Amino acid sequence: GANIAPEDTVKYLDTGKFVHEKKSLYINHKANILKKDKDTYINRKTGEIIKNVKKSTKKFQNPQSQIRSYINLRYTIEKYVTGSIYNQMYTLTYNNNQTSFKQLSHDFVTFMKRLKRYVKKNYPKVHLSWIRINEPHEQLVDGKPTWHIHLIVVGLPYIKQEKLQELWGHGEAYIKSYYKCDVRKVVNYFTGFVNPSSPDTKNK
Repeated sequence: GANIAPEDTVKYLDTGKFVHEKKSLYINHKANILKKDKDTYINRKTGEIIKNVKKSTKKFQNPQSQIRSYINLRYTIEKYVTGSIYNQMYTLTYNNNQTSFKQLSHDFVTFMKRLKRYVKKNYPKVHLSWIRINEPHEQLVDGKPTWHIHLIVVGLPYIKQEKLQELWGHGEAYIKSYYKCDVRKVVNYFTGFVNPSSPDTKNK
């Protein structure tokens, strides 16, 4: 039922339950809903004035944002995780519950500075690439999610877990090799955080 013309270039993603389609050449230069001021919009097609629009303050409340995140994450993992001996996943956890996303981001930036210095010293020819995925635990603390980080690392030889834990410095750090892995299962595992309704997440 998608409205696709013969001249359209289309990208699509089939998750098994949903098919998401995107017309890559379509640009809406004449949006009907225009913003007049902070709280007022106008439908220029009908002339209707729209006030007190309910706005989403979080990306996970916006279905279109979820779909974009799902598609981008899936394509990115499929591109970079090839089952090479230099594909690994680091899981970085906290000794204490971490509910501050701002602090989580700060800790990650500090960790990456240490990791880059380590790589530059020990593997000067390595070009380090990574995909960072923040995962909330199911259980909340004071109504807030507690976080840990998954890091898919591309291009770096295996380092000792003790060294990784030292570089992280906030709790346990684990390493999982993706050598000769089933890339589809890797993709399904991580996109399950974005789109838990996908039946493929059962294989994670």
